[in-house]
This record gives sequence, structure tokens and C-alpha cells, in this order.
Amino acid sequence: MNDQPVVILTGAASGIGAALLQLLIEEHYRVVASDIIDFPKNKAYHIFKCDQSDPGQIDRLFDFTIEEFGHVDIFIANAGFAYFEKTEVADWKRSKRIYEVNTLAPIYAAHKMKELHKRQSFQMMITASAMSFWPLPGYAQYSSTKAALHSFAIAYRHELENGQHLQLVYPIGTRTAFFDRADSSPQPLLTQSAEQVAEAMLDGIKYKRKSIYPSLLFRLVLLANQILPILRPIVIAIEKRSYVQWLQSKH
Repeated sequence: MNDQPVVILTGAASGIGAALLQLLIEEHYRVVASDIIDFPKNKAYHIFKCDQSDPGQIDRLFDFTIEEFGHVDIFIANAGFAYFEKTEVADWKRSKRIYEVNTLAPIYAAHKMKELHKRQSFQMMITASAMSFWPLPGYAQYSSTKAALHSFAIAYRHELENGQHLQLVYPIGTRTAFFDRADSSPQPLLTQSAEQVAEAMLDGIKYKRKSIYPSLLFRLVLLANQILPILRPIVIAIEKRSYVQWLQSKH
């Protein structure tokens, strides 16, 4: 009988999620892979199509997993919106949906895990972003959704019991279809592969790391900036130049 943990993984059809799904399968985790889009069935994992902007569908994702396995040990909230933009039009509906998927869904899932486990142990992992620390031009709204998760985690960890882990992942720009979907945006100065992020996440699961930085370089830059605060303005100035060039190319 497989006694490996039961994992729910959202955003599993592409990018970081797809890379992590493959690693989880290789490690023989019991996985329910979820996404809003269809992806090929596989006997190595269960599939549950789910729109993360709908709490009712998230509830059914939990119910499905419990019906299949009896419990949920790890929830990986990886689903999120990809976009790069100049916000010129007030669009409440669009902003609401971005926050529902990027921010409210992971927080709701964290509350569900707490409700489900009471005082028992569990792991809740959320894909945040390096932009939680360094917001960049063109990603204003996106950065804010990830910064909100960072702030939530800092406080919510103090509300959890021993053995209950809320883990945040801080990828830098990840070389996936993100940039194609995000209106052909320029890639940020620092990038890494989806496989690098997935490997760091798997390591974080195994060792229950609180904060996961897939890019050692970004971690070093964060530390260096504490000594030389000029680094951050330099990076943002470079990113702003790319942003301005992108705007010019749109006209």
C-alpha cells in the first residue's frame, strides 16, 4: 500500500505546475492534479478540473480528493494569472478575478487545510513571486497579489499549530509560456527554468522549508541589497527601460 503523502496541485497543466507534477509522480506521491484547462489523463495521478476563482469548485476539489484517498496531506496552490500591462482602464471585474485566483484562492485553501486538519499536521505551499519583495513596472497589479500572500503568510504562521506548515515559494521570472500569454512581455532581468523552480519546491516539501527561493542569485541579491541599497533602484531602472521599450513597440 502506498503510504506516500496525498497532494493537491493546482495549475498543474503547464509551466511550473507541469514540471512539479512530473517530479511528484517520480517520487510516488499520490496526486490530484488540477487546472482550469484540460490536460492528458494519466494513470499516475488523478485529474480534477477546477476554476480557482470559484470557492465552490475548490470545495469540490477537496471533497474529490478526500473521497479518493481519505485525506489531504499537502496542498500546493500554484495556479495564477499571467499578464504584463499598462493599466489605463479601470476594470473592476478583471481586477477582481485576478485577485480571486492569485490571492483569495490560496488563502481560502489554507483556511480549508486548517479547518480539515484541526490540530493535526499538514503542509500548505503557495507559489508567490520574487516580486513580493521587488515589484516591477508592468507587473503592478500582479506584484500586489503576491505581496499580499507574503504578508498573509508572515501573520498566519503564528496562528498554526506545531506541525502545520505554510510554505511560500518566491520564483524569479520563470521561462515558461507566461511571457507569451502576458501580451508578449519582455522577460525580467533574472530568469530561471520551470524545472529549477519545481526541484526547489520538491526539496521544500521534503524538508518543510518555510521560504523557498529557487534562485540562489536572487537570494544573494536580496542579502546584498541590505548592505548596498542602491542595487534595487538599479534593477528597477533596468526593468523600467524594458517596460518603456515594450510600450513603444505597442504603438
